[in-house]
Amino acid sequence: MSAFSKTDYFSLISSEISAGRLSGEIIHHPETDGAKSEDAAKALGTSPDSILKSLLLVPEKKEGGVPIVAILLGNSKLNLKTFPNHRLARREELPEILGAGIGEIPPVLLPVPVVVDEGVFQRGFVFGSAGTKFSGLKIAPEEILKANKTAKRAKISAT
Repeated sequence: MSAFSKTDYFSLISSEISAGRLSGEIIHHPETDGAKSEDAAKALGTSPDSILKSLLLVPEKKEGGVPIVAILLGNSKLNLKTFPNHRLARREELPEILGAGIGEIPPVLLPVPVVVDEGVFQRGFVFGSAGTKFSGLKIAPEEILKANKTAKRAKISAT
């Protein structure tokens, strides 16, 4: 994956599921743009507290830090104080760093460190993006840790 190029997360996720290296189910919702948690929940027939949001955090200074993806439930707020020296990425930074835009960032197979909120692990399964705004990935929280080499659990929500 190179910076500034579109990443086909959908194909990567599909291949990993087909090969048995990722346990999850892709659910298409072609009529509904799932970029917002509420819309994704309606399209997938679930509640916003089962939807994941993947937020890109970037270092405030260009030198000395790395981007991080914070994953939390759709109805949770991120506690930015848990990421000193980072800020939320601007819309235009998403494709530059991750090769995907809003609603397209999956919770798996990411090229940057990932931190998953403890609240996610209270659910039997959750729904994240499958790499497009029109497809969801139903997945067990533990699979998120397995599918991101540098993932860790932490209390990162504000509630």
